[in-house]
Amino acid sequence: MLTWIISGISVALVVACSGDEPDDSASDEPDDAETTCSSFVQSLSDCGVITGARLAGCEDDAPALPCAAACVANAGCEQLEATYCYGVFNSFASCLDDCQAGMLSPGFVCSDGSRIPAGWRCDGASDCPNGEDEDCPEGTFTCDGGLSIPAGWQCDGVGDCPDGDDELDCSGRTLTCDDGSSLPASKECDGALDCAGGEDELDCVKLTCP
Repeated sequence: MLTWIISGISVALVVACSGDEPDDSASDEPDDAETTCSSFVQSLSDCGVITGARLAGCEDDAPALPCAAACVANAGCEQLEATYCYGVFNSFASCLDDCQAGMLSPGFVCSDGSRIPAGWRCDGASDCPNGEDEDCPEGTFTCDGGLSIPAGWQCDGVGDCPDGDDELDCSGRTLTCDDGSSLPASKECDGALDCAGGEDELDCVKLTCP
């Protein structure tokens, strides 16, 4: 399922909440309104599923947003709560799975234009006709759990570390603390105080499950 993490709980990616019963007219926004992280968070707040305003990992240009918006147009708040709070695999969750399945893997483009799965890069076997998929950065990347993987596997679109930390911070986004220091965006709302004043953990989204 397309996921972000809210307070350590895996949460499906959705954009709007249409009420307890599906009803496109229940949205305050016009159908052609651009979906943003702010509108996503507000929609979940309107459904009483979350509190807080800052959702870690959410980016306005996330390619999954349009598909997820179509899923939620046919879902109600009760379905959202069932998925978020109780892990119910309902039609809403299934729709999100279909969104993920429909998204192309990033792949690796060979010099002749052919494409191979991203996971085949730097795996010790030449898959491109000219072998450029094995022209890899030297060294290794150490996962949070201690596992070492080839440096070329970092930010290739495939999670190779047990917790997927090789795919964190790949967007280059940073969070600026009040004292001017910068942190990787993945440190925002992760449950640990990384800014000196703790502002990286202020007003973070939390589930409001009973």
